[in-house]
Amino acid sequence: MTSQTEQHNDDGPVGLIPYQRRVDELIADNASARPCDEAIKDASGAVTWLELNEKVSACAERFEKAGIQEGDRIAFLIANSIEAYVALYGAMRAGAIIAPISTMLSPEDVGRLILDAGARVVIVAKAFAELAESTYTQAVEGTMPPWSFLGSEADLVLNGGATPSYVADACSIIYSSGTTGLPKGAVHTHQARVIAAQNAAIAFSMHAGSRGLVSTPPYTNGSWMILLPALATGASVYLSSAFELEGFLRTCSDWKPTHAFIVPTQFQMLFDSETYDPRLMESFRCMITAGAPMPPAMKERIMRELPDRLYELWGLTEVAATVLRPEEMQVRPDSVGRAIPLSEFRIIDEEDREVSKPGTGEIVARSLYQMTQYWGSAELNDGLRWEADDGSSFMRTGDIGEFDAQGYIYIRGRVKDMIISGGLNVFPIDIENTLRTHTDISDAAVVGIPHAKWGEVPVAFIRCSEGGLDTAEVLDWANERLSKFQRLRDVVIVHDDFPRNTLGKVLKRLLVESYDQESAEKEALS
Repeated sequence: MTSQTEQHNDDGPVGLIPYQRRVDELIADNASARPCDEAIKDASGAVTWLELNEKVSACAERFEKAGIQEGDRIAFLIANSIEAYVALYGAMRAGAIIAPISTMLSPEDVGRLILDAGARVVIVAKAFAELAESTYTQAVEGTMPPWSFLGSEADLVLNGGATPSYVADACSIIYSSGTTGLPKGAVHTHQARVIAAQNAAIAFSMHAGSRGLVSTPPYTNGSWMILLPALATGASVYLSSAFELEGFLRTCSDWKPTHAFIVPTQFQMLFDSETYDPRLMESFRCMITAGAPMPPAMKERIMRELPDRLYELWGLTEVAATVLRPEEMQVRPDSVGRAIPLSEFRIIDEEDREVSKPGTGEIVARSLYQMTQYWGSAELNDGLRWEADDGSSFMRTGDIGEFDAQGYIYIRGRVKDMIISGGLNVFPIDIENTLRTHTDISDAAVVGIPHAKWGEVPVAFIRCSEGGLDTAEVLDWANERLSKFQRLRDVVIVHDDFPRNTLGKVLKRLLVESYDQESAEKEALS
């Protein structure tokens, strides 16, 4: 009998078949290597790697009996739980492509993404039954696939649509944050996800004895920064259904996690709480922050109260990432670090010419763990590629950055966010950082508003630390410190919080819409 890892022809052996693993096979590997170790834990209990592997196989069999075939898409409206991840991994083992959908979106947008994915079935946690009902009520009749409650075998019925062509070895469709519009579906192969798992394990020093705490939902790639390296190393993961302050601190105290993904808004919630005590979080060895810029004062406090634990990550779901380690943060607090292994970044100017270091321009990237394409969007895919003079291909990130001579990257903003005022480029992040130095401003977001003379002018939305602020005084204070071409046209005080996505990124398009609406109302009254 010929070995699975050996190839033969009539003349004898010709070599070994390269060893590759799928994401779901990592579970089987851990079930063999550490069957009795805890794999996943949630509020209801825990399962070992052996138990998880058996549950995943049973779930895969259920999907296969219902008619799921390789390349079919399964959409999910779920939150963190053992049951939810059994379904996600079971779908992978059945050969399906998972498409977790944001439960923060409107029913109309949820329906659009389900249709975009071409899902044959939608798996719904009972907590999102109302969202599912609204989605299907508002959808075009006859176009939506059937949906089944999570774990229910009785109502698992597939639609009859044939599966169109799909990406070979595709594992998942992760829809991007959608800060500038409807999210786009990034397709990753199993091989890309396994490489990402190994890379993250190295970057964040995760091993079989580590404990990862996940409080962000399955539809965001931030959660997979903990989940994937845990699969690669055999680390245990605690699943929190949502970020609830008292529950988070209780888990830190009782379970003593070593790794977590914590966005800046969650850190702010911790600092604002009377029950917060940094000693409760001393078990952490790696706290990853990403998704939104961290205010300097917050970063300084974390480094002071929980030293040598904060890792800042910048990257895109689609292509690559950088990491700034704790020891680097002391020297370069404004940087987002350097490229993690198996990835490469370059910078290009407005005419697509490569910029030498140090220099500023649009960041392009490539990696061994990048996506293959945006799902079903030839127009978007056509505009992604940038080709270097040596013929190598990179993906445009849409982010403006600056390299220093040592290869550290500094983010200047998004290409779409950049304000062109009087023919000059204005980077909102520079103005935001200036505003955050005001002792009474806790956060700031700057957008470009159309202007008849200058093309665009910057307008600032600010949050006050405490008490009230006079907008005219803030405007004068800021403009005294800004360059002439950066000066603000207007300041708006936001009393609650900015509109944000799950990772804390400010949805600037909604700020622009609110400003336009308020301006129109003022004009109508005048």
